[in-house]
Amino acid sequence: MPDPGDQQYPGTCRRAAIPADEESAVRLLVESEQIDFGDRLQGPQCHIPADVWGDFVIYRRDRLPAYHLATVLDEAYLGITDVVRGIDLLPATPSHIYLQKLLGLPPPRYAHVPIVVNSRGQKLSKQTGAGRPTTQNPALLVWRLLAMLDLSPPPEARDAPTDDLWAWAIPRWRIERLAGKRSLNA
Repeated sequence: MPDPGDQQYPGTCRRAAIPADEESAVRLLVESEQIDFGDRLQGPQCHIPADVWGDFVIYRRDRLPAYHLATVLDEAYLGITDVVRGIDLLPATPSHIYLQKLLGLPPPRYAHVPIVVNSRGQKLSKQTGAGRPTTQNPALLVWRLLAMLDLSPPPEARDAPTDDLWAWAIPRWRIERLAGKRSLNA
């Protein structure tokens, strides 16, 4: 999903009359309304979608629903009550809540988890050149993940079977461990 700072619509065609047969995207006219919500991990949030995204696209030129509309409709259709996703998607949430209000849909509860970053503070992704995790030693991979999550797995468990590592971790895990964290170092 694009960074909203790079994608804010300046309102160029906001009041233009465009013929229905024109091949163009369809934007939602977004009023300047404050959206307040509580994020289980990042705390109280207060945003104005118009200031973040402007009038955002709800149907693309190819006549497919755009990200915001598709996400809101999918979550409602599936009866999703809790959304857990990366903090890099937090700026999209007020737009989703705005759409939910317009459509009369109940908003789910949100928890935006920290992203994993490299030594330069960049999100691990294809764009930053992050390689695939090696699967040669899955137990070590799980052990390192648990360490990133501050679970402090015992050093002797580095080579334990992955099922044993998960069995050790599950009763110790609390999502609140991630409260207020925006990133985890790889």
